[in-house]
Amino acid sequence: MKHFLILVSIVALLITIVMTCTNLPDASMLTPVKFKPAVVTKFEQAIRITESKDTSLIVSVKGSGPMSYAWYRNQTRIDTTARDTLTLKNTQLTQAGTYTVVVTNDWGKDSCSTTLSIDTLYYSIAVSYVGKGSVSPLGNNGIVKVRPLATPVFSYKADSGCYVDSVFVNKVHLPSYATSSLYTFSPINTDGAFRVVFKNVTFTLAITPPVNGKIMPDPLPKTEFLFGDTITLAAVADKGYYFGGWGGDASGTDATLRVVMNANKKISATFADTSKFSLTVSSPNGSVTLNPPSGVYSPGTLVKLSASPASGYMFTSWSDSASGSNDTVTITMNSKKIVTANFQPKAYTLFLSAGAGGSVTTPSSAWVYANEGGATPITATPNFGAVFCAGTWIAAQP
Repeated sequence: MKHFLILVSIVALLITIVMTCTNLPDASMLTPVKFKPAVVTKFEQAIRITESKDTSLIVSVKGSGPMSYAWYRNQTRIDTTARDTLTLKNTQLTQAGTYTVVVTNDWGKDSCSTTLSIDTLYYSIAVSYVGKGSVSPLGNNGIVKVRPLATPVFSYKADSGCYVDSVFVNKVHLPSYATSSLYTFSPINTDGAFRVVFKNVTFTLAITPPVNGKIMPDPLPKTEFLFGDTITLAAVADKGYYFGGWGGDASGTDATLRVVMNANKKISATFADTSKFSLTVSSPNGSVTLNPPSGVYSPGTLVKLSASPASGYMFTSWSDSASGSNDTVTITMNSKKIVTANFQPKAYTLFLSAGAGGSVTTPSSAWVYANEGGATPITATPNFGAVFCAGTWIAAQP
């Protein structure tokens, strides 16, 4: 009985299967499934960036099923994890080249390449200056290109008659560099600027108001002058007086004076009563004392002049309105006078002689003339078989 029941169950199952299969649609009625191979639809063909920048290479594909991606640079596999985007950070020059992506699915593969160009990174320093001077380097049209972390050095110099007024780095005033001539940048990591301002040196001219006359022009057209500027002054005496001479930062008795402005100057003029006479003394390399000391005298006044030489010099003579070789002289003031005291360096005469067994030579002769403090070479040469022992010095004769 048990085996019968099992047999009946198997028959029933077979009948069910047959009936089910008879209900399936006709094969001609089924729509076939189409599987598509991988195809690259978009990949930028040329990319250009600057060194140290980030960039991404992005590929667009279509096709059936999952895709696998392989990236190459110059035919060398570079990434096994990137999919449709390859990201490059802080790019370096060595990363430039041809990039290829290969896309694969179960029904095919496709590839595409692009060129990545990487420009060398330079920072720009804008260089400029105002006024008369020079800055180096100036670069190309005032732009100096430098590599990252470079420490460029700039030199600057004012022209004659000018000075460095101020130095600016990245628009920041650096007062201490006005007295320098070099500036070194810290390691560069951005664009910058370097600027120098030169200004003209100016000098002042002050006129001491004279008594009994004028200094023309009066007033001066200006009191501040540039280096090298010139101005002509004229001394004009009042009635009953005459021009005695210039004073302060000027000298001479010519009523017309040409002043060259190369320093701050203060100038005065003296005017004397026509009933008196001026005495002007010149004494290079020495000094002259007047007695009486005024410098302006009534007619007939006797004036004693005493000459004193500077160190290393000696008095030789008087000239112009005085004469003689005595260091004192007396003149009578019966007109305006100019006296010059002449001095010359002290000189000494040295006579040389040699004992038996040798000789003494100098560049000239046995008599040697030397200024005070000067040096003259003397050579002692022993004869054959003799040696130089010692020299004996006798006081030199002035």
